[in-house]
Amino acid sequence: MRKKHRGSTHTADLTGMKNAFGFAAILERGSDYIRSGTHYRQTRWRVLDKFGNTRLVFASDLFKGVSAGKYVKSGSDQGCIRAGRPKKEYNTISSHWQRVFDPNNRDHRASKHMLFCDEWNPRKGGSKIVGTRWIEKNLPCPGPDYELHVIKTKKCPHGYFGPGGIEWRHKMDRHDQDLIDHIYEMPEQNLIDLREEIDRLLKSEDLMKVA
Repeated sequence: MRKKHRGSTHTADLTGMKNAFGFAAILERGSDYIRSGTHYRQTRWRVLDKFGNTRLVFASDLFKGVSAGKYVKSGSDQGCIRAGRPKKEYNTISSHWQRVFDPNNRDHRASKHMLFCDEWNPRKGGSKIVGTRWIEKNLPCPGPDYELHVIKTKKCPHGYFGPGGIEWRHKMDRHDQDLIDHIYEMPEQNLIDLREEIDRLLKSEDLMKVA
């Protein structure tokens, strides 16, 4: 169907299809979209997504793979809105996804090697909404002045955005964390030199007097 571009009024009957085009089910044909003041018409289908929500999707988007049934732009239908705005957790997942996978993002060069949780990644069949719910349940935000920070370790020197790889950190603690991140990015010889310098300082009489 995709090869024949049957995405408008000539669409095949999709009613009752299961696990099709990334959706749990194609329920029925919906009302056609008609552009005001023109003869332009597009077929729409009422679908059931993987979260149990129903919505109208253009047939052309189904065939082109534009709608995959795994996420929505705002997350509003899946409980990702708080006080009329996308939740901090959802926005953070979205912003990090853009940094890692969008070459046009200004932070892509610094973040492109970061690992990203497959279950939260739409490109891997995951969902940002799944990530939002996991963070809310397992890593609740301590307060309004906290932000999610990616932890850099020897195992994941560029960070891992997913369970076990993120934590809430107060905005005032960013300087200390930036220093730790910088240390993890250092070449091995630089780390050796740094360790020797730290050992020297710890043994110095001036430092002992200050302590």
